[in-house]
Amino acid sequence: MGKRKDKKALILDAMEKIISDGNAEGCSVDEIAKVAGIGKGSVYYYYRSKREIEMDLYFRTFGGFVERCQNIPETEIKAMEKLKALFKTYYDQALGLSLDSYLHLPQNMDMHQKVLALLVESITPILSKILKQGVEEGVLDCDAPDEFANIFVCVFAFLFDPGIFTLNVDETLNKLSAFAEVMERALKAKKGSLSFMRDKDFLLSLKKSSIWFQLD
Repeated sequence: MGKRKDKKALILDAMEKIISDGNAEGCSVDEIAKVAGIGKGSVYYYYRSKREIEMDLYFRTFGGFVERCQNIPETEIKAMEKLKALFKTYYDQALGLSLDSYLHLPQNMDMHQKVLALLVESITPILSKILKQGVEEGVLDCDAPDEFANIFVCVFAFLFDPGIFTLNVDETLNKLSAFAEVMERALKAKKGSLSFMRDKDFLLSLKKSSIWFQLD
């Protein structure tokens, strides 16, 4: 079992390198095997196609991010601080520029949609737990936390996806401001309690390699 995991990791690492080098479009399973240092047959033992390899790579990449998000509800802090931590973790996804750019190519629309679906399915129950805690603490008022969480995550993931909408700094901050206000009103939260979402200095302090949007 250990060898199987090692070979799968080699294949995924090879695919990631090929994407990072800008050679992913049109590359073959033969090339992936060559970069991985294994036989073509070994690649087909684990994957039926290049697309399956690409999908597994993105699932692996986002897996660590989802795991970090899943730990947030278990921390001993107040609900509003957990909301901030969840936003910070989501916003600071460590998806490299090359991986992000490749994911958003027109021919990768199917993969892009599956990754978005994965994010929505994974983050919704986490946000729901935080909203329920906020209701218990009396800082939020929400009768349908599961449904509200799903709507918030769907809107956020779609509206702020750079492969769908190209937003400049002002547009992004304005939309974040409006989104925070919608959340505050919908959850009957204290006005300004989600102001961190539209704080440019806070956002700049988070950004590393990801291009969720471009800040000057």
